[in-house]
Amino acid sequence: MNLKNSPNKEKYLLKAKEAIKEVFETEYSGMLSLPFPKVSFLSPEQGNYNSGQYFITVGRNWQIHLNFGKLPKIYREFQAEVKVLTRHEIEHYRTCPFDILTHLRMIKTIIDVNNHHVSPTDLNTIKQLAPSISNQIADIIIDTNNYFKHPEDTLKSEINWIIKGSDDAFQNVSRTGKLMFLLKEALWKQDLDLNEKDNKINSTVKELRSIIEKGGITNKEEFISKTEIYTNKFLEMFHLDRIDSETSQQAMGDSVPSKDGGEEGESIIISDPDKVKDAINQLAQETSVDEFLDILESSGIKTLSEEEKEIVWFEAQNIDEIPLVIDTSTKSKNELSFPSSWNIGDPVEDLDLLLTLQSMPKILPGISTKKWEKQYSSIKGADKKDSDLLLVIDTSGSMGSIKEQGSRLNEAVLASFGFVKYFENKKAEIALVNYSSTRKTQNWTKQYELIKKLLLFSWGSGTEFPINSIENLVEEKKDNLVIVVMTDGEIQNWNQTFDLFKELLQLRNKVFLFLMDGSTNKDKYDDLKNYGGFVEDVSTVNEIRNIVFSEIAE
Repeated sequence: MNLKNSPNKEKYLLKAKEAIKEVFETEYSGMLSLPFPKVSFLSPEQGNYNSGQYFITVGRNWQIHLNFGKLPKIYREFQAEVKVLTRHEIEHYRTCPFDILTHLRMIKTIIDVNNHHVSPTDLNTIKQLAPSISNQIADIIIDTNNYFKHPEDTLKSEINWIIKGSDDAFQNVSRTGKLMFLLKEALWKQDLDLNEKDNKINSTVKELRSIIEKGGITNKEEFISKTEIYTNKFLEMFHLDRIDSETSQQAMGDSVPSKDGGEEGESIIISDPDKVKDAINQLAQETSVDEFLDILESSGIKTLSEEEKEIVWFEAQNIDEIPLVIDTSTKSKNELSFPSSWNIGDPVEDLDLLLTLQSMPKILPGISTKKWEKQYSSIKGADKKDSDLLLVIDTSGSMGSIKEQGSRLNEAVLASFGFVKYFENKKAEIALVNYSSTRKTQNWTKQYELIKKLLLFSWGSGTEFPINSIENLVEEKKDNLVIVVMTDGEIQNWNQTFDLFKELLQLRNKVFLFLMDGSTNKDKYDDLKNYGGFVEDVSTVNEIRNIVFSEIAE
């Protein structure tokens, strides 16, 4: 019956709401924090008209959608089906996947299994299949649980569903299309009129039955391991289906639709990623950046761009911000100079020969040798001012790919996100320079999201230090700066760079030089320490964090 423009539409809508209300109030009274399901009716030209479209959108709440298609003519039969479908969607919320993190972890497991399977499919195909496989596992769990609670209604609904979904031709369905229903038949120990003759798939179902039952059908601690085992068997069936298709030069057999799916087949639609931020951040901490991107794409999170997803991943790796400098006083422009002894080990350029000869005609190191000492006096009552941050990052080819876990560039960018988090909380300004053939320069800004986007570097060639860009940036500020440099190679124009850093350090700025490669000649840069700079060999973001925390503790 087509109700799209039928006068019976309001009657069926009322009957649907009565049935839903009964389930909510008698079977789940006081147990749900779900809004009332949204009910609508499909027209014959819409997808899955025979079976309907039933799914959940996740935003502020989990919202159940029941979009009914072709309907029985008897109201009593319709209401019985509404109750089964309502229980089904409620149990997705209460039992499996239960939460978005479990849903995302199940998809991760499916992709991981495929990557190590003896007969894997390509990445794009498994990303398309993963939500369906995940939903099959969830449906097996929740429908079996519902069968034990409501055996008569659940069994009748399942048989009718298979008939509608297969056009009463279950034997023509692909192996992967049969697997879920055959497994339900085995778990329920009931005849669903499937009459499967394929010994291979029957043997697989028997093996899966004992595994799915193990530990309790609704034991949440077993969901991931059951996902792994079911996916292995699914991929075996998928491989056989593909061989049959290639041999017969015909398309793979049809599938019976599961009870869940919107217009594009999604069972769970994440409409607002910000509402499931905690789950996404936790997933980011459990995956590499490439895995993270694949899982979010597979799960249908479409409102975030690739760039935004990468930013989420990098931010999630830094639970702790990395503080570089505690608040410092703004400096008075009053400069005091006075003579002091120049000793062996002091920089040669600090030795003032005229001052030395004025004090004694003979040059006796450490005795007659003199230098000028500078002191900056703070104006009484000067305001406290947070430091600003200048990030200088080597993005030459030797730093590796930003998406390669453990690469120098990956670790440098991870550390940079930690620095940015700290300075963002301080409401300080940040500037950014990278150096390679694909150079970027970002002037001082408090647009922190812009800085994070610019940190998603692609590598280039060359390691000539961007001295001109840095000079232009520091010319605007001169003092109260933190300059962080991360590189794995020789700074080719070091003498000029050293002079600039020395001048900045003498103005009581902070300069951190992190050498990301143990083979770099660290001694070449150690003179920077004589002026208060920091030069350290590091390999990971954790080493950088520990060095910074140690400096602050001192």
